[in-house]
Formats: sequence, C-alpha cells, structure tokens
Amino acid sequence: MILRTERSAEVARAVALVVAGIGCLAISSCNSQPSASPDDPFADIVEGDRDSLGFYLQYPEVYQEAMDLGVTVVNLDDPPTYFVFWFPPGFELEREKRMLVMLHGSDGVAYRSLLRMSVVAEEEGFGIVAIQWGWPDEWGQEYDYLDPEDTFDMVSTALDYLEYAYGIDKHLSALDGFSMASTRSPVHANIDVYFGTYYFTLFLSISGACMATYPPMEDLLEGVYGPTPLDGCHFYFWCGTEDLDGKRCLSLETCAGYVDTLGGIVERFTVAEGLDHADYYMEIGRDYQREAVAIWKSIEPRR
Repeated sequence: MILRTERSAEVARAVALVVAGIGCLAISSCNSQPSASPDDPFADIVEGDRDSLGFYLQYPEVYQEAMDLGVTVVNLDDPPTYFVFWFPPGFELEREKRMLVMLHGSDGVAYRSLLRMSVVAEEEGFGIVAIQWGWPDEWGQEYDYLDPEDTFDMVSTALDYLEYAYGIDKHLSALDGFSMASTRSPVHANIDVYFGTYYFTLFLSISGACMATYPPMEDLLEGVYGPTPLDGCHFYFWCGTEDLDGKRCLSLETCAGYVDTLGGIVERFTVAEGLDHADYYMEIGRDYQREAVAIWKSIEPRR
C-alpha cells in the first residue's frame, strides 16, 4: 500500500508540473494525455481501450457498450488489474467536476458498473470511475479480491491521476459500494479519514451488510481507531424488499446502526418496496439514484 504522505508528495509534484506548463488540469486543454517527463508521477499510466485481464473478451457486449459510450481503460501493474473512467458531454464546463467511484459486487465487472450509472451521470453532470477490485486467476475460477487498503490505494491512484490529467475535484467524490463492496463501506470511510485524504463526501452502501466478524470491521467496532472513527462521514443506504425476502434490509439496518455508533451520519436509509438486489442500478431504480446524487451534492467537502 502506498502511504498517503507519499501520494501527497506525488500530487504536489504534479501541481508543480502544471505551474511549469508541463501538465494540464483542464479537460479543454487535455485532448490527449499529458506529455511524460522525468518528474511525471503518472508516467507509467497509459490510457487505452482494452483491459489486460481479458474482461473485454469475456463480456463482449458489455465491453462494446462501454466503448460506444466512450469509456477509457487504464491498466495497472501493481495490482495487476484496471480501472475505467468516463466523463459525460460538457463535463469540462461543470463548475464542480465531481466523480462517482464505483466498486462492483461479487464477480462484478467494472465496465458494467460504469454503464449502470451513466444515464443519471449525464443528467447530473458528474464523471464515473469504476474499479476492477476483484478478478479470477483463470476464467472459470472464483474471484480473488483486493483487501480494503489495497482497494483504497487503487481508488487513490485513479482519483489522483484524474485530478492531474483532467482537473477533477477529487475531494467532491462519492464512493458507491454494491453488494460485497457495500459490506466494506465503513472500512473504506475509515481509511479516507485515517489517512486524511477526505476524497469522499458521501459513501453509498447498496444492497449489502456489515459483517462484525470481518477483521477490519471488527477493528472499528472494538475501538482500534478510537470511539468515533467515522465522525463526519456521510452515508446513504439502499435495499430492496425482494432481496432475500427482506433479509437484506435487516442486515443493512444493522450496518447503519454500526455507522451511527461509530460517529457516521446516516443521511438516508431507503427501503425500496418490490425491488431486488441490483435494481438500484436498473432503469426502475433511477429515481433512487437521483435521490442519492441530490444528497451527495448537498454535502460540503471536508477539505
């Protein structure tokens, strides 16, 4: 894991490059990637249109839809995975260049995650970056997943790069965790606070739960990071009554209780009658997406 102090130094060097006229922090002046220089902290990042893990071959229809939308792929060496990002038309004209960071659920696909929020993103004028934080060693096998710190480090790399290359307002971001990723939302919030990155004004926990026996969550509940480590962190919870016959909502309610105990702010707990596990991201769930975005935009950044 790259410590945030190291990342802050990288960003400082990036800003220095901009001042020197080497980099750029506005989309209107960044029609292509910044030219590499010996001091470029992101010299190893190359934008492309195919992921190195082969998801584009395994999910050709989803991949093609993402390419038709104009999604960009960034492959990483460590960890050996990728993230994808996209800006809606006119994003460069937005006063606040917000990014929604999306973490897929079990056996998820970053291309699909991004596509699911693209309609409301275009309406509301925010960009999306989706992280492929799990993948199989071989196709047909179960996924392996990054731990919360490594996942957050990948998120940090993506947001810092997009700030450097495209001028996004990374401290106005929201983190959307679906299903398995939702179970880690309080842990990711703690990392954001503990390292003082304060990227996220809102954490969305969609169709998940919180496992008290999961070691990082156990640390939070046992006070390893103090009595209220989530102080000032805002959360949006969503579940559908058809998900596990309502049991998912009960699990998520427990999670919201943990967040409240740990000092977090539960902005809204939405129970969607008649909807199922992934319906928040479907056309039927778009009003709920808009509800969450309105809350996101109402919260002031912490730095």
